[in-house]
Amino acid sequence: FEVFPKEQILVLDYHELDTDPDGFVEKVFGFLGLQDFLLRDVQPVFAGNNPTPPLDVKQRLDEYFQPYNEELKQFLDLKMHW
Repeated sequence: FEVFPKEQILVLDYHELDTDPDGFVEKVFGFLGLQDFLLRDVQPVFAGNNPTPPLDVKQRLDEYFQPYNEELKQFLDLKMHW
């Protein structure tokens, strides 16, 4: 925010693109001041099998990033699906 004011920055949760693609695009277009556009027949670009990391690795990563994620959520005043 030292270079761009908060009003010029849009941060979105990728989860929304998966669950509500039209709403996601509507937010982007609205932020950019563009006319609404509805998506048709949205298909995943990559629907591969992502391996699940071992539980201990996931727990260590969650613990490590937890304070940073909280700081980011508070800074942006957003509710993220992490």
